[in-house]
Amino acid sequence: MICNHRALLLAGFFSLPVMATTSSQWEFAGTRYQVEGESPIYTVHAARKSHSTTKQIKTLCRRGLALPLRAEYENKLIANNLIEKPFSSWPVTNLSYELTDLSFFDVSKKQASCSARITDTGKASNLQATALSYAIAYYSTQQNSQLKTLLPYLMKEPQVSMDAASLITLVLSQQDQSKAQAYFDQYVDISKVKTDTITLWLAHWQKDLGDLGTSKQLITHCQSAACQHLSLQIDDAIALEEENSADDLSSYF
Repeated sequence: MICNHRALLLAGFFSLPVMATTSSQWEFAGTRYQVEGESPIYTVHAARKSHSTTKQIKTLCRRGLALPLRAEYENKLIANNLIEKPFSSWPVTNLSYELTDLSFFDVSKKQASCSARITDTGKASNLQATALSYAIAYYSTQQNSQLKTLLPYLMKEPQVSMDAASLITLVLSQQDQSKAQAYFDQYVDISKVKTDTITLWLAHWQKDLGDLGTSKQLITHCQSAACQHLSLQIDDAIALEEENSADDLSSYF
């Protein structure tokens, strides 16, 4: 990820003239985003390295309009010493915001431009959502020291505390399965885990331990394609167990 936060930071410290604009760049997964403007109105120029459909490039452009908002919350995490710097592989953050006066122009299969007024509708939740997405990124890349910095904060926030407890379970499972299971049984309410990625990890963990029932319970709370695929695998494993159990029973007669 290429991210130029300097202009955004300057905008926070100085009162800019009405006509002044800021410009920032991000790059991820083959798409470069050039963001111009100042809060609350931004314009995004999104360019792909390869062809996509016009619908896809417009979706990417629309999502790019939230990048300045993302940078704002990343800066807050940095200011609170919860992260050191923006994560290079761009963890996906489910920010709550509203776009109005959205318009597209110069749309092709490799690029699109769009502009809109963005309103932050998640002032009570967006910081926690950003912190959780970083925790997920740190866990998935095995950056446990950075993860441990975030977990105490997340555990204090009711909206994301169950996801944080789940991450603690997963970290423990890498060290001691019995401790992980005990922590999971005592502190994790699977119906309150909100993130599909974490739910999927927990379901895989329970499946690997042989607890197909709990794994199936977990996966019912997850809607992603990966979760649906695992659900089918669990169903097959349960059916095989039942078949083997029936064969064992028939041997007694």
